[in-house]
Amino acid sequence: MTGNFNGDPRSAGYIANFSYWPWQNLQLAAQYTAYTRFNGGSTNYDGAGRNASANNTCIWMRNSCSDTRVSNYQFQIQKRKAQERK
Repeated sequence: MTGNFNGDPRSAGYIANFSYWPWQNLQLAAQYTAYTRFNGGSTNYDGAGRNASANNTCIWMRNSCSDTRVSNYQFQIQKRKAQERK
């Protein structure tokens, strides 16, 4: 394995996620990932002095769904087909 000093691929940490829906079909979110252990070590995990916390990341996301009627329509079609089979 490359990228670590001791050959141990284990990583550990935590993820915090915050989501907000200002209106239907729009999600705004932030996610923070913090590592307490990365590639087997918490300090100097790669032999070049990098610590696990150097890999902490924050991601901002915007998710939207343009039309929920599509999934409802597909559900209704599947329901009709199931009733026709009976």
